[in-house]
Amino acid sequence: GRDGNAEIYVMNADGSGPMNLTNDPGEDRWPDWQPLVTLPTPTPTPTPPPVINVTIDIKPGSDPNCVNTGGNGVIPVAILTTPTFDAADVDPLTVTLLGGAIRLNGKSGNAGSLQDVDSDGDLDRVIQVIDFSLSTGETTAVLNGITFGGTPIEGADAICVVP
Repeated sequence: GRDGNAEIYVMNADGSGPMNLTNDPGEDRWPDWQPLVTLPTPTPTPTPPPVINVTIDIKPGSDPNCVNTGGNGVIPVAILTTPTFDAADVDPLTVTLLGGAIRLNGKSGNAGSLQDVDSDGDLDRVIQVIDFSLSTGETTAVLNGITFGGTPIEGADAICVVP
């Protein structure tokens, strides 16, 4: 080096632009070059889509929506189409009501149907939930599901539980 001991420089192939990489009092010899390793850019955790709040009607046409605690039947539930939500977009196989499963239609494996249950001219998604255990005193049932596009939905309706 220019100070009398060995230093390590890098420069352009034609010798121009020398840059001193070391400037130690001792001699610097035998550099060991390693290839530049490019670390992968971390993949950000995707933000889950927002939950769409939907309007539901448990036992369409009945008010109040009374459910037996020990019934072994099915409970009809309508997911209503509104000006901002098309109930036909809901994948019926993803729907649960208070954790209760959906009844499939016959051998087809399909679940639910599209009907205008609220007489507004729009088709609503109607599903049958297999009866499930309820506790006396429960006043609200929450429905969860996912649209065919992958967006979660949630809706609630008042219920009364009868023995």
